[in-house]
Amino acid sequence: MHDFNLIERWYLNFTSDYLFPLAGLVYHEWYKLFVLFMFVAFWHQLGRVVFQNLSYVGLSKAVLDAARKSSETGISYSQESKLDSPPRAILARRRLYRYAFSSLGVVTLFYVVLFISVLCVGIGMDMVGAPYDRNDSIRWLFLPWNNYGAAWIVGGMLAGKVLSRLVRFMWVDAWLGSEDQRVNAQLAAGRKKTAQRKGALTDVRTLAFGERVHFDPLEYFAPAKARDSVFLGLDEQGEPIYIARDIWKKTNIQILGVPGSGKSVMATNALVQCAAGYGDAVVYFDPKNDEFAPHVFRAHCDRFQLVDLRKGKPAQINPFGGVSTYDLENLLIAGFNLAENNDLADFHKVNEQHAAKLIARQFPGGDANISSILAAAHQLPDELKKEAKGFIRKLENVAELSALQTAGGVNIEAVLNGGGVLYIVGSTEDESVIRLQKMLFARCVQIINGREQPTQVAPVNLMVDEIKYLLSKYVVNALGTVRSKGAHLLLAHQSLGDFGQCGADLNPDFVRTGITDNTPIRWFYRASNFESAEWASQQTGEILVDTERRKVSSERGNVELVGHDVQLQQDKRYLFDTNIIQHMPDGFAVLTGLGTAKQAFTHHIAVTPAPIALSEAVALVKHDPIAALYDDVPDAPEFDLSDYDAIGMQWGVDAGEKPAEAHTGENKPASGTVQE
Repeated sequence: MHDFNLIERWYLNFTSDYLFPLAGLVYHEWYKLFVLFMFVAFWHQLGRVVFQNLSYVGLSKAVLDAARKSSETGISYSQESKLDSPPRAILARRRLYRYAFSSLGVVTLFYVVLFISVLCVGIGMDMVGAPYDRNDSIRWLFLPWNNYGAAWIVGGMLAGKVLSRLVRFMWVDAWLGSEDQRVNAQLAAGRKKTAQRKGALTDVRTLAFGERVHFDPLEYFAPAKARDSVFLGLDEQGEPIYIARDIWKKTNIQILGVPGSGKSVMATNALVQCAAGYGDAVVYFDPKNDEFAPHVFRAHCDRFQLVDLRKGKPAQINPFGGVSTYDLENLLIAGFNLAENNDLADFHKVNEQHAAKLIARQFPGGDANISSILAAAHQLPDELKKEAKGFIRKLENVAELSALQTAGGVNIEAVLNGGGVLYIVGSTEDESVIRLQKMLFARCVQIINGREQPTQVAPVNLMVDEIKYLLSKYVVNALGTVRSKGAHLLLAHQSLGDFGQCGADLNPDFVRTGITDNTPIRWFYRASNFESAEWASQQTGEILVDTERRKVSSERGNVELVGHDVQLQQDKRYLFDTNIIQHMPDGFAVLTGLGTAKQAFTHHIAVTPAPIALSEAVALVKHDPIAALYDDVPDAPEFDLSDYDAIGMQWGVDAGEKPAEAHTGENKPASGTVQE
């Protein structure tokens, strides 16, 4: 029996009383021992990975590595956590995770040292010999072949580490990457940018137009008149936009926007001021039959006349009365798209133009109306009627419009020269009404261009809504001349594509050039297609903006993190680019031509719609267009066919042969008349 000295006895007593409960851990069954240490190793390894990565959450690894390489003396964690200049909340979060990471390391080290100490104590007791009368379990603890459960401990720890790496690969790395990306995005979004930056490129996802401005336009009419100006709307700051009368009267205005965006609202507000406040003449062509515009004019303008060209309406207007032969010919050419366009169809158009010329020659006294014009068309020579049958058929369709069945009606010239409002409702579907609209518009241009002293008559404002239903080659050619005659036009359309739908005799490029070159002031509402939006944005001018360049690195979890350093370079964009033009709400507009382009707002004038009486006239005696050839109708003057040979067109009459009589004395059709 070994004789223990005092120190050995104290050591054995201390070990058995205090360290045995810890050392006794190794006496658990093997699977419990294995699971216990696997659990400890798993959470220890996973915790260190999570806490270490979260202590740099949102910071690009590329930035961190670059900072470490550039420092010769090393860089502290306090400096590393501030590399991207995070706000206090994110910095505090990083440091909290850093403390957790450090604490986990200290606790782990403590338990490892303690466990090793226990094993060492046990081994020491075994070497010096344990007292068999203390506790049989102590003897079991230090038997050499027991190995103190080391195999199961080591195996459990290795298994826990492998399992933690598997979980990290499957889920933790992805979660850490998403956290990095989320915090990195917060840092980028919350960065306070320098005031020296010059704007930025627009992003359609972040466009903000604010609330639509509501106001009463009538409140601004009196201040506008006091300034001898016309009120157009409000700008972004809520300040009124005025245009001087001198500029207004001599400047054509283009209005572009999708249906319902407010094109007619802006025009109506301005034209009401001109008619009611300044005594101007206003002719408003409305193919769409606007719900409110005519009622606004009637409510605020003393001299107001409404003409409705649609079928079934009473007789109201005769655009052919008092018209010279030359002007009548041009009216027919404009209304029926007979102008040449340098293509194969010109062969037929030449014949149709000649037919229109011969018809116009029959009314040298300006006493034409739709019935007499149709009668003259039916008395053309057979060969000419055959060549111009398309034109004559269209003329017959126009002659069926009830609004034209008068020799008098509204006096367009009196309105244009004396002031007042003439509101003409047309159509976007009925081809006959569309042709009549074109002739009425052309007639207005003829009257304006015929003014000898425009300063002594009322200024004229011609509003053309949906230009594709009213323009003709004759009118486009006249756009640049009406301004010198005391008139200007407001031309409204939906897109640049409308230029290609104004008629078969009009080249789209010709129409586009004619309109854009003669409309220096432009009012853009929302555009429906990119081509129109791009063109509109080009009219607003270019500005310099600062664009950013950042470094992006691929990080854990296959995510990209943006570096904190930003490089600025100057770039150009339009003041109001396509994103803005294509996404403006209704009532929002962009004004160009009055200084720097600016955003503008319009608002309608409140009005209660009520029935409006049409300007009825004495109707012509109704005749069937064909039967009229056999009944008593006013005889059209006989045609002078002597010039056919001179122009190289005999129309079936041989040289030297006497042509057939144009009209017999018995009111029967001439031999050259086609009977249906």
